[in-house]
Amino acid sequence: MGIMTIDGLVSGLDTSDIIKKLMEIERAPITRMENDKTVNEAKIEILQDLNTRLLTLKSYADNLKTPSFFQSKSAVSSQSSVLGAEAGTTAQPGRHALTVERLALAHQVAAHNGIGQGYASKTAPAFGTGTITLQMGQTTRTITITAANNTLEGIRDAVNRTGLALSATVVSTETGFSLLVMSRETGVAGEVAFTVDLTGFTPGYELAFRNIQPAQNARVLLGTVNPLVYEGNSNRITDLIPGVTIDLKTTSAVPVMLDVTVDTSLVEENIRGFISNYNEVLDTIKQLTRYNPETRDQGVFLGNFVVSNLRHQLERVVSGIVASAPPETNSLPMIGIRLSREGRLQLEDPEKLRTALTDNLNGVRSLFTGGIATDLSDTLRNLTTSNGGVLWLERDRFQQRLTQIDRRIQSMEHVLALRETRLRRQFTRLEEVLGDLQAQGNWLTQQIQRMQTGAAGG
Repeated sequence: MGIMTIDGLVSGLDTSDIIKKLMEIERAPITRMENDKTVNEAKIEILQDLNTRLLTLKSYADNLKTPSFFQSKSAVSSQSSVLGAEAGTTAQPGRHALTVERLALAHQVAAHNGIGQGYASKTAPAFGTGTITLQMGQTTRTITITAANNTLEGIRDAVNRTGLALSATVVSTETGFSLLVMSRETGVAGEVAFTVDLTGFTPGYELAFRNIQPAQNARVLLGTVNPLVYEGNSNRITDLIPGVTIDLKTTSAVPVMLDVTVDTSLVEENIRGFISNYNEVLDTIKQLTRYNPETRDQGVFLGNFVVSNLRHQLERVVSGIVASAPPETNSLPMIGIRLSREGRLQLEDPEKLRTALTDNLNGVRSLFTGGIATDLSDTLRNLTTSNGGVLWLERDRFQQRLTQIDRRIQSMEHVLALRETRLRRQFTRLEEVLGDLQAQGNWLTQQIQRMQTGAAGG
């Protein structure tokens, strides 16, 4: 329960304002700690941002330290409207002539009443009872038709519940309703056969099936003289040219040329991304540790060894010579990338880089996989690993400081609350004492006045 105070009834003092100003003085240490807390929270956020930037740089280094990354291939079709292709790392460079004679087609059948017409109703229970057997490859399913499902929609639902790779739907045609059954697998492997054994059907509701699209395998010719003939049940071919996935789109009367080549553009793009992200990290570190002696402007991590040392670690890696790489590609400057005085990487000669990638890809690969990218990835891992990385530990140090500040503030807030209570009691007691003194003074004054009045009357 709070202490009730009445400001200056006797003393005339603004008690609440006096207590407020006294408590402001008492709170000065807490204010300083709150400011320190704000600074530490900002530093934690900055460290998290720096950590994110380092992880982005690490992703580029991880690509460049992986030997298979330098084995990227591309497959280019001379007629992309006929076929497209993707090349994996195992694909061998070469040129291939492909003629698409036939596309793979999925089997489609439609139900009719025995004379090629549709049905008057899709809900009439008119197909009798019995069984319908479906065979797809080596798999057979038999559905039972009873009075409960002997409608066109009932047969549709029964087909869809067989678990076969089929999709049945009721469609409206110019001669009535029909049941369309489509295989979800292309090629002859997806062909479905129906055996109907129904009795008691209503005239005009005999159930028969006819092909509206036959099951068909894709057929492709590889080569122009005595070509290799390929057949498959899919329009996506993965087993014709090793390491190459081919997507058939339409047939062709003449061969389509498919060129499989080493794709260095992805490597060049990654190297450019590596340079850009390295410079972003470096600029961030420089900004955080800056100091201008004229203006005395300084970064929030000036003097912080962990952040300052990051720059030296990164520069040491990218400026090194890789002994395992050929002399012509054993350092970044040898492939057109220079380290400036400010420590930034510059792609000084893009053409030199492209030439190295084209003429000496293995040498460039050795530069990164045998040294720079591998060492940088390891360095960045040691910096950013959760629960043990150098930056994580530094962030944790500031977090622990926040916890300590919160505890100290909480403790001091409790002490100040007691202090404020005591002050309010003391000022309240002061008013009470002054009130008593005032009452006594008034009583004495009255007594003196009475004595004076009595003496005058005598």
